[in-house]
Amino acid sequence: MNDKNLTDSYDSDETKKELDLQAILVGNGKNTLVFESTPTSLSEILVKQNCKVKKIIIKENNPLEDLLDSEKFDVMVLGDFLQCIKSPELILNKLKNFLNTDGYLVCSITNIAHAYNRIKLLNGEFDYTQDGLVNERFLRFFTLDTFLYLLSEVNYSVMNLYREKRDLDLIHSKELKDFTIPTELIESIKNDPDSLVAKYVFSIKPETVDSSGIYDYLKEFPKSLTTERLSELIRYYKEDLTVAYDKKLDEKNSQIDELKRKLNDTQNE
Repeated sequence: MNDKNLTDSYDSDETKKELDLQAILVGNGKNTLVFESTPTSLSEILVKQNCKVKKIIIKENNPLEDLLDSEKFDVMVLGDFLQCIKSPELILNKLKNFLNTDGYLVCSITNIAHAYNRIKLLNGEFDYTQDGLVNERFLRFFTLDTFLYLLSEVNYSVMNLYREKRDLDLIHSKELKDFTIPTELIESIKNDPDSLVAKYVFSIKPETVDSSGIYDYLKEFPKSLTTERLSELIRYYKEDLTVAYDKKLDEKNSQIDELKRKLNDTQNE
């Protein structure tokens, strides 16, 4: 069996899709470090993209200095490594020392808030699955929001974000007891766009200034604003959080004044 067949035997269709997204985020001609716990075809893809690739197998307590010495990289590909360790914030802080100027990380997280998991939990069930939605290797579980808050704590920002979607198959998922859940509730779950996202694939970079206050402020806004419009909001609020907050208050006050005016007009008729 040649190397291609060997790596293909490990890569399911969904894994290949995730690897392709990671490769897109890495780009061409990069000095790349790949965190690898199981064999995949990612390194082969990156070599075809004219990247210099170094692979390491790392555990949470392994000193990075011993593995990398003083070497620095344009891109580090973590895959789902951050979900497999107790303290991802410690690793994220350490990795800053091994990035070149303008260097960045590529990583993925499995969405614990997928509709499948929500319905299972409503039935009081929590099972590890072979399809990866609840992987037995994971020590940490994230939604998009909780991962964004983790990034804010360690002062990283999101450069690019891809959503890998997986539909909710109520017909063939025999282990999913959807009949115990009201139809209206299932429809409500499915109407949340992020409920059908199986994985988020990111590129992230260290920030030179503290951006944690921006994410704290974003907690006050609907989830839709902190996902699809995240980059626009960050650029907007970086200018002046106080001005932005006052602007929102002015909008609310204007709406109240307009309602009062209409009420007065009605009473005077």
